[in-house]
Amino acid sequence: VVITYLPIHVYLLHALNSVIVSPVLQDYESKWGAKLDDLNTEPRITSVNVSGSEVWPRRTQNVNFKRGENQKIVIKSAENTESEIEYKISLKFNGEWSLLKDYSITPNYDWLPEEEGDYILGVFIKTKDSTESYDNFRSIPIKIIN
Repeated sequence: VVITYLPIHVYLLHALNSVIVSPVLQDYESKWGAKLDDLNTEPRITSVNVSGSEVWPRRTQNVNFKRGENQKIVIKSAENTESEIEYKISLKFNGEWSLLKDYSITPNYDWLPEEEGDYILGVFIKTKDSTESYDNFRSIPIKIIN
């Protein structure tokens, strides 16, 4: 099953802009269109879960994760290619990025957060035969509590 992102925001902005011509609406329409193109880049990240809670694209409300408890990160993707997909996971904490898991065909990683605070989870995917550093990525805020 291939999930496609419906560009509803672009349609609404385009419809509104056809009634009220506005440079601001045209600018937003252009930015949303580019964002949707980015979301639809192959291969696509369709979901990211941490310990069973979806954190992307439909973030479960008010989810905090506990320091010192194993957090299983699971990435799901969709692609229209014969090539295998590789997954990489990085983490930003206190302004510095660190690599949790380099590219491999395994779409998950067990992470044991040692410090509480606000993190950015960096999820990268690419086809195995890609020459790019990544084909698609997401940055996802994560909060670790004591």
